[in-house]
Amino acid sequence: MPTIHAGRYSTRIEGPFVIFLIGFRINRPLAFNKWIPVAKAMGPMLQELYTNPISASSPPRPPSTGPASR
Repeated sequence: MPTIHAGRYSTRIEGPFVIFLIGFRINRPLAFNKWIPVAKAMGPMLQELYTNPISASSPPRPPSTGPASR
């Protein structure tokens, strides 16, 4: 088993890097209709990242156009 190193650590990074976070928080546990679709989508999203890691490093897309931008 790996050793656990207690404390806070930092590093010096040279060059570009990416931090990709994925997750969700359930604020109202009884509001199933709000969080169940998100929970169901997490599995396929994680599977896609494991099978195709380059998909997480695609270039950023511009914000979607909505009624406010017309």
